[in-house]
Amino acid sequence: MNTRILFGKDARAALLAGAEELYSAVASTLGPRGHTVAIDKGYGIPHITKDGVTVARAYDTDDPMKRMGATLVKIVAAKTCDQAGDGTTTATILSYAMMKRGVCGLVNIQNPHEYRRGMEDALDEAVNYIKSSAVEIEPDEIDKIRQVAKVSANGDDMVADLITSAIENVGNDGIITVEESTKGDESTVEVTTGFQWSKGIINPYFVTDSERMECVLDRPYVLIWGQNINYVQEILAVVQTVYTAKRSFLIVAPNASNDVIKFLVTNVQQNNGLKACFVKAPGFGQMQKDLMQDLAVKVGGRIVGEEYGNAIESFGTDWLGEVDKATISANRTVLVGGAGKPVDIDARIEFIRNEMAENSNTYDKEKYRERISRLTGGAAVIYVGADSEVEMKERKDRVDDAIAATRAALDEGYVPGGGTIQYKIAKILERSLNDNPKWSTDYSEGYRTVTEALRKHFHILCQNAGVEPIRIEVMMDLKSTAFQQGYNPFTNSIEDMYKAGVIDPAKVTRTSLENAVSVAVQFLSMSCAMSGEEAKK
Repeated sequence: MNTRILFGKDARAALLAGAEELYSAVASTLGPRGHTVAIDKGYGIPHITKDGVTVARAYDTDDPMKRMGATLVKIVAAKTCDQAGDGTTTATILSYAMMKRGVCGLVNIQNPHEYRRGMEDALDEAVNYIKSSAVEIEPDEIDKIRQVAKVSANGDDMVADLITSAIENVGNDGIITVEESTKGDESTVEVTTGFQWSKGIINPYFVTDSERMECVLDRPYVLIWGQNINYVQEILAVVQTVYTAKRSFLIVAPNASNDVIKFLVTNVQQNNGLKACFVKAPGFGQMQKDLMQDLAVKVGGRIVGEEYGNAIESFGTDWLGEVDKATISANRTVLVGGAGKPVDIDARIEFIRNEMAENSNTYDKEKYRERISRLTGGAAVIYVGADSEVEMKERKDRVDDAIAATRAALDEGYVPGGGTIQYKIAKILERSLNDNPKWSTDYSEGYRTVTEALRKHFHILCQNAGVEPIRIEVMMDLKSTAFQQGYNPFTNSIEDMYKAGVIDPAKVTRTSLENAVSVAVQFLSMSCAMSGEEAKK
C-alpha cells in the first residue's frame, strides 16, 4: 500500500476537517443549555450524554487524515479530563478555534516562530490573570462548594446536594465514586472507608469497563509483594489459590516483568474465570515501603518478602488482604473497604503520628498527614437513580463531571462562570494588542489567535442558550464593569456571577486553555501529513 502524503496547507486542511467534525459534536454540549449527543456503541441502547470527553472518545471516521486531526483534539480533551476532571468541552472548542484561525492566518505569515511566540505569550498573560483572579474555597465553605457542583451539573440541585454531602463526609482528599442505584429513580450517598494512590492500569487488557476504561474488581483478594516480581513461578501458587477460590485478584508490587504481566493477561483473556489486575505500589524508595505497610494493615494482609519476614515458601491464604471493591483507572487505584482490624489500623496511625512529631521537616510532615488520611479517609459512594438506563448513563456522566469540577475548585479556587472569564481574558488580550502597535504582524496574529478562540468559546455558550452573541457582548461591555459581572445562561441576564452562584473552577479554566494552546501550536507547526491507510469508500 502506497503512503499518502500531503504538504503545507493541504495537510492542515485535511486534518482540520476531522477536527471540525469532532468539534461540532462536542461544542453542542457546552453550557447549562447545551444539548445532548446520542452515541451508538454497536450494541444495546444508545448512550445519551452531555459529557464532552465521552463524545470525543466515541468519534471515529474511515478517513485516516480526518482521524489524525480528530485525534489531536481528543488529546486535548483527554489530557484536560485527566488533569482537572472537567473542562473537556471548553478545551475542544478552544483548540479547534485556534487551529482553524491559524490555518487561515498561516497563509500570510512570514515567520511561524514569531506566530508561535505570540500564542504562547498570550497564554502566559491569560494564565497569570486566572491565577491572580481566582477566589479560594475553604473546606468549610459548604455553600460555595455546592454552587460549583450545581453549575457543573447544569443547575441540578439534587446532584449538587449529593456531592456536597459526600465532600462534607470524606473531605476533598477522600474517595468519591458513582454507582447505579438499585432503588429506581432514588439517589443516595453512602459513606465507608477507603485507600487510594496515583498508580493505575499498566495494560489495557485488564480493563473490565470499556466505557470508562477502568478495571473494577468486586471483593478481590489483595496480594502485596515487597519487591519486583520477576518470574511467573513466584506467583503461580498464589494465582492457583485465588483461581480455586473463584475470587478476583489484585496484585500490588513495585514492578513486574513483562512475562508476569503477560501471564496474568493471558489468564484473564482466556476467560478462565480469573479476574485480575496488577498495579504498581504507591510511592518510591523508603516511602514506598512505608506505604505498602500501611496498605497491608488496611486490607488485613501481609507483605510477601524475606525483608518483611514472609518468605514466599511459607505462603498461606491468611497473607492475602481483602477489600470490598477495587477500581483501577488510567492513573488512580481506589480500594473501598478493607479487612484490616480497627485495632491494627489505630496502632498504625498512632505509630505514624509519633514519627511525625519527631520530624521537623515541613515536606515530611505533609507526607505523614497524607498517610494518615489514607488510613482514616472515608470513601463516599453516590448511588444515582433514574427512570431509564439511558437517563441513568447521562446522569452518571453529569455527576462525575460535577465531582471533578468541585475538587478542582477546592484545589485552585474559582472564577466567574457562564463563559465570563473567557470573555474577560479576551478583552484583556485585545487591550494588550491595541496598546502595542509596534509588535510584529506575525507575533500579533499569534496573540490574536488565542484572543479570538476565547471569544469563540463565549459565542458558542450564548448560541447554545438561544441568544445572539453580539447582543450579549454589547450588554456585557455596557453593564459588566466589575470583574465578576457577566452573562448568566440560567436567567439569560447580565448580573454578578458570584452572587448568582455561577462559578467555574480556576483549575479547569487554566488547564483547558493550556492544553488547547499546546496542541494548536503543534498542529500549526506541521508541514506534512502521512498515512499508509486509504480512506474507506
